Amino acid sequence: MSKSSAFRASMALAVAITCLGGQRPLQAAANFYGVGARYHTTHSRYEDYPFRSGDISWLGGIEFHEGIGYWQLLLGYTPSVKNDPDSEQPEIDSILTPQLNLIIQDKGWLAGTGILSSYIKDEVESDWSDIYWQTIIGYQFKMQYFTLDITGVYAFDRWSNISDFRFNNLEFSALLKRRF
Repeated sequence: MSKSSAFRASMALAVAITCLGGQRPLQAAANFYGVGARYHTTHSRYEDYPFRSGDISWLGGIEFHEGIGYWQLLLGYTPSVKNDPDSEQPEIDSILTPQLNLIIQDKGWLAGTGILSSYIKDEVESDWSDIYWQTIIGYQFKMQYFTLDITGVYAFDRWSNISDFRFNNLEFSALLKRRF
């Protein structure tokens, strides 16, 4: 084999390895859309938390999967909020809560964290809350056409307060998703 033929063969092999070997499988990346609900609790540690026990937020959103992790972009809508009878604050009419979560998945187990802010509309005015955080842990059930995520969610106002965790502050969420 001549030197130029060997060079061309090695270049062809390098190009083939780069083009074929470096490709990820088509199944690795996926997008999902989903709808669900989140059951809120009155938070004992986070005083400015706008939700009370028994409030329900309706969720809708999209997920961008890549490997074992994915970004989850959700919008929560709480059409009515139970008011604290001891508070002199105006009654809250509704709350919109956009959130961005980063979730890691191992088999069916889910764990992640997210950032949120709530747009609170009350009798007097409408305004955004300060940014707050949440941690998420749960399990994903796979069905033929859908997946169902059941998660426990813990909201907190500052990372330094995450160690103040109390089980009675834990909220629950269910999200029914479909791949597209």
